[in-house]
Amino acid sequence: MTLDTIIRVTGEHFGIAEYRMKQRTRDKLVVKPRHVAMYMCRLLTHSSYPDISRAFNRRNHTTAIHACRKITFERARCLVMQRHIDAITRALSLIKHDDMCPHCGECVALKGAA
Repeated sequence: MTLDTIIRVTGEHFGIAEYRMKQRTRDKLVVKPRHVAMYMCRLLTHSSYPDISRAFNRRNHTTAIHACRKITFERARCLVMQRHIDAITRALSLIKHDDMCPHCGECVALKGAA
């Protein structure tokens, strides 16, 4: 599972294009989904905070640390957040290994749908 796949699927869940997830905007409609995507990247890939930050075009890895802490806290206290994370996890689990490009690891099915 690649970071870009997680970003794309999380964005689709919230109705936000991948490019918007990676923009430097602080628009409230984008910030929460971006934080969730950073959390999911850490949870599912165990990538480093600097790698996650780079995937979102961020200069500082503390952005990813803040996002992961914030969503961890919210997930424990908010049923709606837990449901979002569960739905995204289910969507990611439907991406079969067979649907992954052997060269880059990207999901062939998602590229075809875009």
